[in-house]
Amino acid sequence: MQQVAALRWGTDESDAEGLRRTIGRGLREVFVAAADDPTRIRPLWTLFSRGDPLPLAKASRALGEPLLAAALEGGVLAAFEIDDEVWVRAEVSVLTAPVGELGVLVAADFGWHEDDREYVGGPGNATATLLDVVASLDVPPGLAVDVGTGSGAVAVWLRSRFATVTATDVNPRALALAELTAALNDSQIDVVQMSFVDGLTGDAALIACNPPFVVGADAPVVFRDAHPGLDPAMLAASFRAHLAPGGYAVLLANWPYRDGADARAALAAALDEVTDDASDVLLVERAVTTPEQYAAVWRDDPDEQQAWAMRLRGDGILGVGSGFIVIAAAGDDEPGQVDVAAAHQASDEPVGTAVGAWAARVRALREGDDDLASLVVRAAPAQQAEHAGVGVLRAGGPLGLAVHGPAVQIAQVAQPLLAECTEPRRVGDAIEAVPMARTLGRSAIFSLVRALVRTGLLVPCEVASTSGNKSNSETLH
Repeated sequence: MQQVAALRWGTDESDAEGLRRTIGRGLREVFVAAADDPTRIRPLWTLFSRGDPLPLAKASRALGEPLLAAALEGGVLAAFEIDDEVWVRAEVSVLTAPVGELGVLVAADFGWHEDDREYVGGPGNATATLLDVVASLDVPPGLAVDVGTGSGAVAVWLRSRFATVTATDVNPRALALAELTAALNDSQIDVVQMSFVDGLTGDAALIACNPPFVVGADAPVVFRDAHPGLDPAMLAASFRAHLAPGGYAVLLANWPYRDGADARAALAAALDEVTDDASDVLLVERAVTTPEQYAAVWRDDPDEQQAWAMRLRGDGILGVGSGFIVIAAAGDDEPGQVDVAAAHQASDEPVGTAVGAWAARVRALREGDDDLASLVVRAAPAQQAEHAGVGVLRAGGPLGLAVHGPAVQIAQVAQPLLAECTEPRRVGDAIEAVPMARTLGRSAIFSLVRALVRTGLLVPCEVASTSGNKSNSETLH
């Protein structure tokens, strides 16, 4: 890609840091000053939004001579001649993008380079999903890591909440653009070249990752496309190894469905190994799309869509699941479990809110597990079903987590327990009030109670009283 060599930060680290700061902060000042002046914003929009060239004289008036010189030296702008007149064009896009609740000045590649191998795009729908989930979690203070940072937009958002942020990427161009994005927003982040978390030192309170997960591309792009051997469960395990007690990792993922195979169940089984390391895991599948639907997400041209879909089907892929994985690192040594949600239906409750509630319930179980009988809970609405002798109680909300068991046990134990907890009640008292519950034995009944809590059918009252009352700044430090 021609643009890769164009971003020059200097010959040594001090030169690089100084040039980055000069360009990023200078552009920020220019954009802020021009925000309410159409005559001043127009040339900036022409250069950095449309990607159209400007005569050198106009660019100089818009940016000022010192900033223009720095941008040319750093490769953010390039000069060329037309009919003996010098013009300049932007080598990178600079736009204000919504990133969570922030408006972030983001440096990224122009869209017409999207098929270049080292292309780096700006934040999109996947970023919004990632941040919605991260913002819902009660993360302890500490290091936050943006893995596969790309443009650096997520790292800047994290820096508004965490004192220390590290952004990693294997792509040198992404690192350069992340540095520029940080400077554009006067944000201090550490940018490190590495593959995912290989070489990361220290434990993190949070690891957030929007990895290259797209399957079936004919010419893989580092920023976007999964490479052979990139397995979500392996990534999850590597992230868990770098989490501090009480920390979280969130990663987006795709998983292919092949003939007769339940890809979601297979991924959940693989993630079960992560729970051995004192962790709880939530796997959320947001959608399953056909190869044709999937290709249409990434290509506008009908012929390219058809070719992409044929590649997928030729590889035996009948559908592609998409969603995310949340890893909650416990502060004790007890293994956890994997909860699986098929959140395919629209819901009035944001998915992020539901994930935060799941994390709070799991934490409450771990903190109160030594005396589960004393935990005060109340019941949430449940949907009942029965299939071939298996009873199902499903919680409401976008995750729709469910408890499965013998139909008799669900009908004569689980449902009566919920009925006993329409008002806040100690778990031990509710068990005593259900005759069939006392016949199961302590281990079995407490296992059922834990399942009811994990799914949200029983909600610890401490969780219920605090859920939804924390602003992002209170939730993340």
